[in-house]
Amino acid sequence: MRHYKVVYEKTDTREVWIEVPDHIEENDVQEIFEKDFTRYDDESDEYDSLSGNMNVLMIDEIDEEGNEIGD
Repeated sequence: MRHYKVVYEKTDTREVWIEVPDHIEENDVQEIFEKDFTRYDDESDEYDSLSGNMNVLMIDEIDEEGNEIGD
């Protein structure tokens, strides 16, 4: 499994770590995140029930401890 940190904005900026199968490339992570947004938003570090538009700001591959993996 690969891990990605997705930083997104929804009334404020939030961050959530997601896990995807190894065959998923970084450019496909946003689509997966958006498809399962409700679940990931519940898991974010600052979840609230306010609705609003979402804007993905950054996607970075990370290791299991949250450290960015460089290219």
